Amino acid sequence: MTTAGVAPGRCRTTRVFTVLELISRTRGARLTQIADASGLPVTTTHRLLAELVELGVIERRSEGYQIGSALFDIAFRAPARAELLAAVRPALHDLYASTRATLYLAILSGSAVSVMDVVGGGELSGIRVRSGDQLAAHATAAGKCLLATAGSDTLPVKLERLVPRTVTSSQVFAQQLQSVRALGYAVDVEEWQVGVASVAAPVVSEGHVVGVVAVALPVHHFNPHRWGSQVVNAARAASARLASGRAHADSRERVA
Repeated sequence: MTTAGVAPGRCRTTRVFTVLELISRTRGARLTQIADASGLPVTTTHRLLAELVELGVIERRSEGYQIGSALFDIAFRAPARAELLAAVRPALHDLYASTRATLYLAILSGSAVSVMDVVGGGELSGIRVRSGDQLAAHATAAGKCLLATAGSDTLPVKLERLVPRTVTSSQVFAQQLQSVRALGYAVDVEEWQVGVASVAAPVVSEGHVVGVVAVALPVHHFNPHRWGSQVVNAARAASARLASGRAHADSRERVA
């Protein structure tokens, strides 16, 4: 199923799914855009969106509609997501204790980054990142770290300029992804928010990147080598904890 539209006569559930898929892939989806994709009249789409807002499934913001916290709460209860969260959360808290920066766990969702958990926002950081937020993958360290190991079909088609330093050149972006593969972590400096820098490192399970540990902080506190090392260590600790948890689960299954 894609957001290219829904064939006439499809059931309401299919249309709702199409609406949610479009919103998840679009930064600030608008009413008419959603109506066109779903094949519903604008008035019907408006009523549907109002229902979803009331349920907390989506949120209406000044820039348009986005996925809401209720849907993320449901998604994060899936066993694999819950396992990832349980493995990463202690690493986030440990790093926060020594840095007082804003730390978060993120996963790739289409061509966007979904924030699963956030710790911090202390004296080093006034950064506003919430669990359930969706960030532009091409403009954030978290997104670049995830995209560097993803397939080519997940790469964003358009590199939208969010702030003056956002990379919009495909060639430069490809070079950034190559740098991530070489360093083992990703960096962005004022590419998604003016005055904000971030670093992200991959959490790995069974040879696959399943998420990232990321830190966001004011640019005047930023030292890429220092923060890169700390975030990589936190991500490795989370990866080891995730592997240990799965090893215990496998062992219990063999005994059973």
